[in-house]
Amino acid sequence: MLDRKSDWSVWLIYALFLALALHSECWLAIVTGHPAGADFQIYYDAYTRAKAGDNPYLPYDIGSSFIYHPFALTLISCFSPAGRAILPVWTAASAAAWGLSISLALRLVRLRGYACSQGWLEALTVLIFWTFAPAWETLHIGQVNAFVVLLLCLCLYACERRKDLVAGLLLGLASVLKTSPLVFVLYFLVLRRWKAVASTLGTVLFCSIIPAFQFYPQIVGDFLSILPRLASEIHPTSYNQSILSILCRALPGRLEVDSPFLSGYRRFALGTTAALLTTGLWIPPEAYNLRLWLFVSLLTMMLLSQPLVWYHHSTLFLLPLVSLLNQRSRRRSLAGLASVILIQTERLFEHLITPVAFPVALAQVVVAAVVVTTYLREWFKAWWRMGQDKVAREIDGKHISNER
Repeated sequence: MLDRKSDWSVWLIYALFLALALHSECWLAIVTGHPAGADFQIYYDAYTRAKAGDNPYLPYDIGSSFIYHPFALTLISCFSPAGRAILPVWTAASAAAWGLSISLALRLVRLRGYACSQGWLEALTVLIFWTFAPAWETLHIGQVNAFVVLLLCLCLYACERRKDLVAGLLLGLASVLKTSPLVFVLYFLVLRRWKAVASTLGTVLFCSIIPAFQFYPQIVGDFLSILPRLASEIHPTSYNQSILSILCRALPGRLEVDSPFLSGYRRFALGTTAALLTTGLWIPPEAYNLRLWLFVSLLTMMLLSQPLVWYHHSTLFLLPLVSLLNQRSRRRSLAGLASVILIQTERLFEHLITPVAFPVALAQVVVAAVVVTTYLREWFKAWWRMGQDKVAREIDGKHISNER
């Protein structure tokens, strides 16, 4: 963990962290001229078109068109009674969801005494993520990320409380707001949480029926029709901070959208995810630390393998980053702190050096490397200890038989 003796330097770093957050907000609002609620306006325009019976997914244009499951429009309709105050109400709800996510992430890493518990470190963690630039951007443009992060944290918490039906319900809701969390159905599957799997799929199905009745019957089919394009999209612009987009932009003329190298990267990400899920089949029931590290590893790989990653998507790194910052291992804590700072410096890097998301990409790679290697090390240690205990029991059994 971070050393209390050097906390003066940590607080100095936090002051710089806060300054970077302020610069990032100025970059967004002044330099690039993004108005408040820019993304929320996309949602609301899609809602009004769907309400009128028109296809909300047309025209298809990454960055300016609606690309989410139609249940997201149902969520927007829940805020529509606010009238002209809809954006402030949405922003306030999003801020509340983010605050609850921070609190719940800390609770998850402290669950069953796994991580260190020190008041000053927890206070620092809360301050860091309340001034996390991607979170400010989420609130500024009216993105849905805070609700997704909260649902994922609640999902893991319910799963650890053995409330599998509730966990599946929460994952299903997260998956109809952002499609990528649906991969965690496989997490439930390898842990043999059959009720959670059924609950997730049932929730997704039910949440697909609701907008079909609320708007028009073909709306789910319209959403499904854009999924193949979304899956193959790279969109190599300064706004897309996925590894695939960065590679295409950093090596112009060398890497094409359909190059073997990029295809190989996709296979590597999918292969790593498959390997992690396979190890999950042999997680002992009492090993909460292994389930936590598997969950954050899958969450990290989910982000690394996505073709479309905007800066505000770094909010989805909340649980992996909180897990690292609050570890007893000083190296892991410092890796988490370094990754947070790298993400925070992104807009300054783009402003002063080049509009390519190298800091965010480096942070993604560092977080992925640390959480995946930590999980694998803990997994091998758990099975090594179980093997030693089994051998010890067999030896004790032989001694007892000989004495008789």
